[in-house]
Amino acid sequence: MSKIEFIASTLFGVEAITAREVKELGYKDVTVENGKVTFVGDEMALCRSNPFVALERFRSRQL
Repeated sequence: MSKIEFIASTLFGVEAITAREVKELGYKDVTVENGKVTFVGDEMALCRSNPFVALERFRSRQL
């Protein structure tokens, strides 16, 4: 399977929370930047990460 770089956009200040969630999914090449978290995965990473990242965005709005 090929490697794809994913970008999870997030609100400023909650990037570390999103990065922790991505790492808990098992992705290792995680980079935290202002307003986003990048990570590398395969095609299945899209299926696995999308619901969790979307849930994290929802939770960050509840802060």
